[in-house]
Amino acid sequence: MKKMLLVFAMLFVAKTAYGQEQYVELLKSDIKTQKIAVITEAMALEEGQSEPFWKIYRDYDYELSAIVDQRIALIKDYAASFSGMTDEKAAELAKNSFKIESERADLRQKYYKQFAKDLSPLVGARWLMIERTINTLMDLQIAAEMPLIQEGGLVSSRLFIANATLAGRSARRRMYHGNQKAPKLMRTRTR
Repeated sequence: MKKMLLVFAMLFVAKTAYGQEQYVELLKSDIKTQKIAVITEAMALEEGQSEPFWKIYRDYDYELSAIVDQRIALIKDYAASFSGMTDEKAAELAKNSFKIESERADLRQKYYKQFAKDLSPLVGARWLMIERTINTLMDLQIAAEMPLIQEGGLVSSRLFIANATLAGRSARRRMYHGNQKAPKLMRTRTR
C-alpha cells in the first residue's frame, strides 16, 4: 500500500510525461499484485468458489481501473492547478472528486450483487469489507501526502490527519472511561 504513495509522489517530480506514465503503470501493476495477495488470504474461499470469485473479480478490477485512471488524472489536475487555485477550479475539482467517489461506490454495489448472486451474500459481504478496507487505507495514504489549501498559506494534510487521529483516539478513551466530552482538534500537549 505504501507504493501507492510513491505513485503520487512521482507524479509531481517526474521529468517527462512518458517516463511518468510508464512509472505509474508499473506501480499500479505492483499494487494490484499486492492487493490480490491480500484478498486471496482474507477471502479464505472454499473449494469451488475460487474460480467464479476470480472471474467476477477480474471483471470488477477491469472496470475499477478506469475509475483509478480518472482519479490519477484528477490528482494531476490538482497538482497542476495548486499554486494558482481559483474558486472555479476548486469547484470543478470537487465536482469531479464527488463523481469519481460515486462511480466507485456504484461499482462496488454492482459487484457485491454479482458476488452475492453467483456465490453467496456472505462471500459478497466479505469481499465488500475487504475491498472497502483496502480502498480506505489507500485513500488515507494519498490524502496524507496531498497538501491542503488554507487561507493564509499551505497546511500539510499530515498535520491535520495526525491531529484528527489523535483526537479520535482521545475521544474513544474518554468514551471507554465514561467521559463523553467532545475532543478538541489541533490541541497541543504540554508537559
